[in-house]
Amino acid sequence: MENFLTIAPPTSKDGAALCAATLQQRGIILSPAEQAALAAAQTKALRGSGRVEFGAGILPALAKAFANSPYITHENAAALLEELQAVFYYFRGECDGLISDEKLVDFMRREFNGPAGGDMGYLSGTSLEQFCARLKGKDTSYI
Repeated sequence: MENFLTIAPPTSKDGAALCAATLQQRGIILSPAEQAALAAAQTKALRGSGRVEFGAGILPALAKAFANSPYITHENAAALLEELQAVFYYFRGECDGLISDEKLVDFMRREFNGPAGGDMGYLSGTSLEQFCARLKGKDTSYI
């Protein structure tokens, strides 16, 4: 009798596994330890921002949006997604519901790949600070 290793597909609540599956399509492999670190970072980011999420969270959407970025590599993928996740939750709270998750992720992707040139400091500082300030002033031309 043959032994087959069966891997169950990730559940909708397993954001890190869904994230890993998305990146794997681009040839970027996240180890189980990196996936566990992303899941732990999600909990920490949610606590830090005072937010609660049900289901997979934002990781799968971030992976999908950033998987084709020229600035994501096998070496930096886990750390980059951890930072992007923390930045997302922080600015989601700062934007006070003035923008949808999808539009915020899209803005982050465009800025990261464009003016920020892959620099997380620029993205989280200059780009997103200006973006939230404009949204709070009801200027939606950035969207």
